[in-house]
This record gives sequence, C-alpha cells and structure tokens, in this order.
Amino acid sequence: MQARFLLHQANSPQRSGFNPSGVINSVDYYKKAIEEDPSFAQAYAGLANATTQLTAWGIARDTGMVNKVYQICQKAIGLDPECAEAHAVLGLNFWFRRDFKKSGEYYRKSIELNPNFATARQWYAQYLMITGPISEARKQVNKATELEPFFWVVKNLDSWMAYFEKDYKRSLDVCQVAHDLNPVYSDNMWLFFLNYVKLGQGEKARDQLKKIAKQYSMSDDYAAEFDEAYANGKIEGLLNCMVHINKYNPVGIEGLNGNPFYIAWWNAISGNKQEALYWLEQTLTYKFPPYHYLNLILNHPDFEILRDDPRFTDVAKKIGLNAYLN
Repeated sequence: MQARFLLHQANSPQRSGFNPSGVINSVDYYKKAIEEDPSFAQAYAGLANATTQLTAWGIARDTGMVNKVYQICQKAIGLDPECAEAHAVLGLNFWFRRDFKKSGEYYRKSIELNPNFATARQWYAQYLMITGPISEARKQVNKATELEPFFWVVKNLDSWMAYFEKDYKRSLDVCQVAHDLNPVYSDNMWLFFLNYVKLGQGEKARDQLKKIAKQYSMSDDYAAEFDEAYANGKIEGLLNCMVHINKYNPVGIEGLNGNPFYIAWWNAISGNKQEALYWLEQTLTYKFPPYHYLNLILNHPDFEILRDDPRFTDVAKKIGLNAYLN
C-alpha cells in the first residue's frame, strides 16, 4: 500500500499526482513487500509497473528495463495466473518491443481478469489509438474515466480522444479539466494550442505558444517572434514560425526541439503535404524518434492528408504498423 501510494502520490481513487521521487521510492517498498512475502504476486506486478514507469517517464535510463520487467511479470503470473496488473504491464512491455499484436492480447487479458482495473483500460485505449478502431478506444477511455475521474493522465487522454474524434470544443473543455489537475504537463499544454488552432482561435493559439516557450526556455525570447508571425500570417504564420524554430533555433521542449517529426506535424496541419512527407521520412533516421506521437499517425486527424501517399504507407510499414493499414 505504501508503494502504491508513492507510485501515484495520492490515495485511490483520487490519483491526482505523479512525481519522480514517488516512483523511485515506490520501487524500494515493492521490494520490501517481496522480502516479507516472496510468494506475493501483486508485489512483483507492482515492482514491474514501477520499474516500467521509471523509464517510460524518462526518470531513469535503463537499457535492460524491457527484459527485466518481462522476467518480473513472469514471476508474478507464475505465482498468480490471474494477476491483472502483471498482464497489463506485459502489454506495455510488448508495446516497447513494438510487438503490437502481443501487446493487445495482454491488455485484453488484463481487462478480462479485472474489468475495473483502470490502468489496463487506459493503456489499452492508448494502444487502440495506434491500431484502431478509435470507437473502441473511446469506450475504454470512458470506462477508465468512470473508474478514476480525478486522474489527470486519464483526463488528458480523454481530451486527446476527443481531438482524434475531431470534437475540438469538447477536447478543449476536457483539456482544461486535465490542466486543473496538473498545470505543468507539457502534453496538455500542446493540446490547448492544437485545439485553439482547430477552432480558429488564433490569438489564444499565439498566447499559448508564448506560454509554452517561456516555461521551457525560461525567457521571453520567443514572444516577439510569435507576435510578429501572428501579425503577418495569423495561424498559418504561427505554424510557419514553429517550423522555422525547429529548423534553426530549437527550444528544449517537444514540439519546438528540432525533431523532424514536429516539422512534419506542423507542415501537415498547414496542408504542406510534400514537406510533411519529407520530414516524416527524416524522422526514421533521427536518433530519438518520438514514438509516443509517431505511433499515432494512422489514426491522427492531422495526418489525414498524407494517408493516400505511398511514402506515408512506407513510413508506417517501417515503424511496424503495416498490419493496421486500411
């Protein structure tokens, strides 16, 4: 119980927090639980979960994490074949291995074993955003939200789902709820910007960009640049400015950090199909492809304009998504 509290930094069901020290310290408590009872399957499953989170959130760099977690999960399932948490963590484990077929199988098994395990539904929904169908992903998000209404990660996922469904007004409303639960989550900050763009709220999109750049560059250096871009070209000017920053003056934050994927994404929103395809191809040769976004291209509404092009299909195949091409 101490380990679980630290992993989420809040009493269930109000999982309103998550921080690095909590995850790190939870590992020690899971290990203590195993020392107390080496046959306690839930302790092994929790240890596997916490170990995975250390790497998934960028808290620790552990090149052996995938194999280590797999072995811990196998231990848990050997002790209790109906351990839902261990099956869910294996789903995430095979996701990291880019074996999406097995990943889905383990998520479904976890939900079958415990239909009220919100984490399994959350991860399965994220999986379905990669593979489709989006309608099934929505069902899983709704159930996860019902089970954990105050968990900011699930609220943010709910907002992303609405974005994928092109319900931008609802996405923006839920995004605000997620923001209130965790005001500093960068993924959430970008969702505000994206929804403002889709809703044609240019001034709010500009101000959100300024806020993002200031928070991560710790200065107002980009404010004048965004003001000028908006004054000259409105939303299109902002997107062009973001492409320029990525190419020539990157900021240490996803979206503006020089990664070719973001150059592709902003060009795709602008309707610059050939530029978007070129930079999407360049992402494959980049040292650190942002797979948490790159994986989503088959069902992501912003990449629709690319889907009829063989070059897009080739990229999808190269990142292991060929089985899910329509």
